Amino acid sequence: MGKAKGRKRLPAAAGDREPSGRLSRRIAAVEGRREETAREARKTAVDARMRLFGVPEELAHTDLASSVVGRLRISREINEDQYQAAMKACRVKNDKDRALGLTQANAAKFMGASDNYEDWYRIRLQAWDDLKRAVREANAQESNRGANLFAALDHIVFQDREMLHMLGDLRLCLNALNRHFRG
Repeated sequence: MGKAKGRKRLPAAAGDREPSGRLSRRIAAVEGRREETAREARKTAVDARMRLFGVPEELAHTDLASSVVGRLRISREINEDQYQAAMKACRVKNDKDRALGLTQANAAKFMGASDNYEDWYRIRLQAWDDLKRAVREANAQESNRGANLFAALDHIVFQDREMLHMLGDLRLCLNALNRHFRG
């Protein structure tokens, strides 16, 4: 007999196709395909992290491996306090962006039930100004002459760019933010 006509199909599990050959629209079959697709996507991401960044397999599944700061933490280039300061700085920046309407997120969703919008807005912008002031004060110290701490914070933490030549400045900045967040 000749070759079968039509496109090649991936082998499907039993019950995934209707008698007509179409994919089944039953909920269980659809959910199974979704889970399989999600599993394949996670596996691809984990393989890429291991190959590109040299992250060990047991850590490639974690959220740490998904960001530059997390990979710096995994490789012990920064310590836990510095990592936590970077995460808090990200939250402050995200809150500021929400307050200014720079993201698509609905500000009311993040306010809380009892807060009014003006207070919430003022608190978020004040937190951002305090963060910038702490970085500026650390940058003005005589021992940090020639450093650009805010640029390191912006590029590596906020923009998630791997700029390892700024690692020393990032450490200084995160130490200053750690002191700032602790009060």
